[in-house]
Amino acid sequence: MPQAKEIDVRPIPKPQRHPLIFSELDKLEVGESVIIKNDHNPIPLRSQVEEFFAGEFEWEYLEEGPEIFRLSFSRIAPPQGGRKRFESTLPVATAGDPTA
Repeated sequence: MPQAKEIDVRPIPKPQRHPLIFSELDKLEVGESVIIKNDHNPIPLRSQVEEFFAGEFEWEYLEEGPEIFRLSFSRIAPPQGGRKRFESTLPVATAGDPTA
């Protein structure tokens, strides 16, 4: 299984965070994961993922604050309708990326 991409959303303006995350989730194949690193507990994000991607992902906390929250989202089912739904044109800095 490939290593999960880690996305640090802390430097991204708040209105752009969820669209970027949804776009990254939409790219995942069954069995792949992405880790989201944030500066607060992303309860609204979890609710939106459950709404927009119903039954497609499971998630778990890897780190639970108080300053850093890291969640892993793993795709457990193919996209409903079999097509991509979200796109983001924002660049993604990942862990280990010198621009991160």
